[in-house]
Amino acid sequence: MNPADPFFLRKLTDYWDSTTGTVQSLSEKLDTYSGQSREEALDAIRAAVREHVRVLPDKTLCLAACVVVDDLYKVASHIPAWWATTSDYLAASAGTFFPILRERGFILHYIVDNTFPQTQRPFQLFPTWFAACQLNYECPQLIQATDRLDPASALQSCSHRIQTYFARREHYVLLDIDSCDQSFNEVFSQRKEEGVITVFRNEAPEVNTKISMSLSGKPI
Repeated sequence: MNPADPFFLRKLTDYWDSTTGTVQSLSEKLDTYSGQSREEALDAIRAAVREHVRVLPDKTLCLAACVVVDDLYKVASHIPAWWATTSDYLAASAGTFFPILRERGFILHYIVDNTFPQTQRPFQLFPTWFAACQLNYECPQLIQATDRLDPASALQSCSHRIQTYFARREHYVLLDIDSCDQSFNEVFSQRKEEGVITVFRNEAPEVNTKISMSLSGKPI
């Protein structure tokens, strides 16, 4: 690994840092490459992420996963535009990181209780964004709109999907933009299971806001 490589950043979380605009700037940088040069750049990103993860002990890896997924959500909530290279960048960076996290024996549950004045991001951008990152994405209000269900049936359908991801030991992101008392019962029942990283956000996706984090039910 060549530290002088422009895609070898100082630390793992730098690849998605919501305060520095890295996702946007490196996506734009990728856009200046074409053909084989772009493929080589994407390979360099994958290799860099793998090298950063390789040297992390498990506890540090779990902490990093919490920061990474929360930054990805904050960036997705504010990024001004979506380019084809954004998807390529996310797939090469986050799409490399999260499968390795699973291989290391950990699954990530990212739970968000936030409202949105408009639904373009939670309904249109977020599914594509998190899919590129190798994260399952669910939102009961999106299920309600897509499948033409009432709110209670949409929530039940969402809970069933969450159960399926958990049974398969897969990562997921759950966003509820109109939460009720039952919205997070299923996910919170899973948080004490071995290897489950649970991240919960109920503050707006802004700088200097807080999340709660646990590993197998114990605070990280």
